Amino acid sequence: MTQLFEGVGIALSSLQANKARAALTILGIAIGVMVVMVIGSMISGINSGVAEIFEQLGPRTFFVQRSPQTGVVFDDSEWRYAPPLTADEGERLGELPRIARVVLDEGTGRDVEFESQTLRSVSIRGR
Repeated sequence: MTQLFEGVGIALSSLQANKARAALTILGIAIGVMVVMVIGSMISGINSGVAEIFEQLGPRTFFVQRSPQTGVVFDDSEWRYAPPLTADEGERLGELPRIARVVLDEGTGRDVEFESQTLRSVSIRGR
């Protein structure tokens, strides 16, 4: 038990002798903990936002695309040679009895003009 008290005494005397270094160390630890907490909160918020978007889409919303949207590109994959989907194919999908709505996305990223208004982003919700 004496060794414990002796160790604590040495630590306290070291803190008193090097106050600036001790203050900077405590400040660094506090900033590090704060940064970890902020990043964790941001990740949690992003995850819940993405989950909410998928919940709003519902289980009956499907996306038909030429290529997978994984962000990983394989040069020799089969989808690379798949022909692009056409507007006619989208219209034919919309004629199926179980399909409520078909939205075609050209992926151009340009503004859309409708009734003399310019729409910069369009949000479409399923039934």
